[in-house]
Amino acid sequence: MAVAGTRRDYFAGAAAGALAQALLHAGDPDECVAVLLGFAGADNPQLTGIDPLSRSGWYLILAEAEASRGRLEQALDWADRARDEAALIGSPRQIGSAQLARAYALLPTDPAAAAGCAEAALKSLTEAADPIGAGLAHLALGAACGSADHFARAGAVFTRCGANLLVARARP
Repeated sequence: MAVAGTRRDYFAGAAAGALAQALLHAGDPDECVAVLLGFAGADNPQLTGIDPLSRSGWYLILAEAEASRGRLEQALDWADRARDEAALIGSPRQIGSAQLARAYALLPTDPAAAAGCAEAALKSLTEAADPIGAGLAHLALGAACGSADHFARAGAVFTRCGANLLVARARP
């Protein structure tokens, strides 16, 4: 982020999103949230100034990070924003990301509802030809259902895509 300095253009936002996602998948949800909200502004829950396609991904990342930090109300708020953004854009990828965000937010307290959201996300993200997103949906399904099959499917997808950091998450 120091490289981006005060830039707030598409490329600086993409770099912030990529860094935050890497931090989340490396097990540091606190720093993940700090990077995203530090870039967008902590008093900017609508993430204005972030392009709409990236914003959907940021909502997904923030929902997962907040759920992993035990901040379930905030995770649900980000999932609601992801849903609202998906309704505006209407693409299967954004819809799937919103469904996955909801699955992450519900997983700690309602695994059955989380599984339903993850199943819907898997369908949407597969339709969108987003293999990484579909793999993440498989991970959520595996966690919600205790299904080794979904973890194995996620691992196979991540391996094919060269997503080595995610392969490790596919081991239950």
